[in-house]
Amino acid sequence: MYQTARTIINPFQPQDFVALHQLFCEQEEAMRLTLKGGCLTLKEFLNLLEQQFILTTDAQLGFWVVRNAIDHAVMGITGYLPCNYLGAEDVEFGFILGEQYWGQGFATELGDFLINHYAPNILKAKRVLATVSPLNKGSNKVMKKLGLSPIKEITIASRGARIVYSKDL
Repeated sequence: MYQTARTIINPFQPQDFVALHQLFCEQEEAMRLTLKGGCLTLKEFLNLLEQQFILTTDAQLGFWVVRNAIDHAVMGITGYLPCNYLGAEDVEFGFILGEQYWGQGFATELGDFLINHYAPNILKAKRVLATVSPLNKGSNKVMKKLGLSPIKEITIASRGARIVYSKDL
């Protein structure tokens, strides 16, 4: 488990299922701007949980569940996945927060912790990447606040057009 000033970051637990299902399968705007351009089906959500979520405290790559430190409500997810967008093995930082948490600095707070502490100290990463939809004005702004620079635009088959951001550590 990790903690920032206002969030708790921990592996997926069964009690997180309902809140995450709502985020991934019902929050149209959040999903339009992040994963596949729209809500996931139940099958897609279950596959995501199985393939990309962190389930144990010793795992380093995958998605963690983000909770509000005050009331412990599930806010969304964050984490790192392996990637190769720039011709080298890298790690991709990302986050998806429920719409009720947008514009309150949570994404910047999570990014600051994961980029400036977790990536260099735990992952021993030399560079962090992020991909953001050109339509996602909020996340593009967060990446710039976190010191990531836009490198190029790519198309990811399952996610559409994305701007690749990079920061050397």
